[in-house]
Amino acid sequence: AQAFPRAKAAARRALDLDARLAHAHASLGYVALYYDWNWADSEAAFERAIALNPSYSVGHQWYANYLTARGRFDEAVAAMRRAQEVDPLSLIASAALGWVHFYQRDYDAAVEQCRRTLELNPRFELAHLWAGWAHEAAGRYADAVRHLTEAVRLSSDGAIALASLGRAQAL
Repeated sequence: AQAFPRAKAAARRALDLDARLAHAHASLGYVALYYDWNWADSEAAFERAIALNPSYSVGHQWYANYLTARGRFDEAVAAMRRAQEVDPLSLIASAALGWVHFYQRDYDAAVEQCRRTLELNPRFELAHLWAGWAHEAAGRYADAVRHLTEAVRLSSDGAIALASLGRAQAL
């Protein structure tokens, strides 16, 4: 309730100074997606950000998040792959492709993508979290617990990781 309105105001101020700032357009798209729940504004802002700077990996990544929320999974996979092409060392873009596959219900692809991310950095918490979710959804509870235990450790007992581990252990 506090951060998103401030982020929106800061992005709008930045665009008042320079309407060509892809980062600011992407930030408005993120706010529209996760706070305002305004699909049209979110998509328009992400598309504008990408048009202004096709090399901005985060713009592609956040657009993929939007596409995932809308159930447009093939487009989301393509957008996340573009984010990876632009920044091949981005851990979040790599792991988030696994996140897209998870919501696409392609659990094996999700696990495989998270494994690739963990090859880049075995301590990347989100890759463990999302691999755990995918293993759980596929009914592989021991693998889920293993990844989620690591996510809890790496997140210093973060609430999402703890809740996810508890659910997997219960199952």
